Amino acid sequence: ALRNFIENQNLIGLPPAETLSVEAMPPFKRGVSEAEYLAPGILEEKPQWKATYFVDPVDPNWAPIRVESYLRANNDYQVQLTGMHEAYPGHHTQFYYSKRHLDPLRAVLWNPPFTEGWAAYSTALMTKLGYGGDKNLRYRFFDLKANIRTAMNTLIDTKLHSGWMTEKDAVRFMVEEGFQEQTVAEKKLLRAQLETTQLSQYFLGLEEIQQLEKDVRRAKGTSFNQREFNETLIGHGSMPVRYLRTLFQLN
Repeated sequence: ALRNFIENQNLIGLPPAETLSVEAMPPFKRGVSEAEYLAPGILEEKPQWKATYFVDPVDPNWAPIRVESYLRANNDYQVQLTGMHEAYPGHHTQFYYSKRHLDPLRAVLWNPPFTEGWAAYSTALMTKLGYGGDKNLRYRFFDLKANIRTAMNTLIDTKLHSGWMTEKDAVRFMVEEGFQEQTVAEKKLLRAQLETTQLSQYFLGLEEIQQLEKDVRRAKGTSFNQREFNETLIGHGSMPVRYLRTLFQLN
């Protein structure tokens, strides 16, 4: 469904479907995030370049109330938004372009805010263009809710590790002010503790890409083309957004 919508909207060229598989997350990686994209070594020479989209299964040891909370957050709409972020047109598509237009330096020293920013930006683009048909407003609602979560992730990431927020305060903040499910908030707390600075990358990258799009639209006017913008944006490897401005002939 995601691939068909992207092709119909002429948003971006997609990697072949056989280059991605969806699998259960390995046991040693479970309990931190709902999903994860794992690209193969980008410098590896293989006849078949194939990546994996891992999904964290529901913990069989959870009580029913925790399972209900977890699935209420990862509902029919949210799991498709996650698929946009991780696969089409998000991480998998972006890494595929990096592989096609390989710059060894950018491949090794890639910019995480750019990759997370692109995934968040492209997900929002899908909902704005009407993904879901008559249920589009539901997708837009959960994407806007994700924007709140992205901003809160940055605050939690900073405050937890600087001593300005306790674990209890972080969970309360997510549940009461971010409208997140208790089970998901507890999982996010663990992630914030294990992956210092990673949770700040989404907000930074998204803000930079959105500002870049505004500037390109202003410069190009009616000649702005969304597919051209998208493919130029991700067609040069994972580099900081500020350096991409020269590729769009911006100061």
